[in-house]
Amino acid sequence: MTLPWRGPGEGRPDLPFPPARQPLLHKGLMRKRWRYVGYYGEEIMLCAGVVRIGPFNHTFWSVWDRLEGKVWEHTRLRPGGPEVVLDGPVVEIRTGNVRAALRFGEIEPIEVVAPSGRGWGWTRKRAGVPVAGRVILDGKTREVKGFGVDDESGGYHARHVKWKWSAGIGESSEGKAVGWNLTEGINDATVASERAVWVDGVRVQGLGGGPRVRVRGSRARTA
Repeated sequence: MTLPWRGPGEGRPDLPFPPARQPLLHKGLMRKRWRYVGYYGEEIMLCAGVVRIGPFNHTFWSVWDRLEGKVWEHTRLRPGGPEVVLDGPVVEIRTGNVRAALRFGEIEPIEVVAPSGRGWGWTRKRAGVPVAGRVILDGKTREVKGFGVDDESGGYHARHVKWKWSAGIGESSEGKAVGWNLTEGINDATVASERAVWVDGVRVQGLGGGPRVRVRGSRARTA
């Protein structure tokens, strides 16, 4: 088995990737798994995540109403009710005055398996994913339709890992939907990194070998 590997494609390592069952420990390293999703719209932005480190779980979510200038958020550091549901394409937030039900569409992901100390880590990411659904904030319903980011990762990472990560969505000067996933410090090997760009849902081939990518914001909006 040769790592790092970048896909999808041939030569996928024969390792236990999510959602397959993974042993709690590997070479003394504790299993870490997480999924993070984000939706970024003109009126509503939200994110939600489920994190599992060994036998310990926690969830988090945040919703920003850009029109009203309000933020709702919560982190749960113990198992409990289904406050955050990430079930395939279905994303739900279920709490008292905040409800969200979104559905993420399909685009080709970037998938990477890379060494991490004496262990290994796996990730599958997509940016510029079509998203549709509704969000209810204090009884007010908002229909949402736009694009988002989906990050699912797991493995047996080194005890201490530091990295920089940027993922988001935007629009090209030609009006095309653009998504990006950039990283430094993890899964960033010259020949098989997780760096990727999508244009109108199609992953641009050839990235991952360390090219320079520049993103410039053309407008800003504050609450």
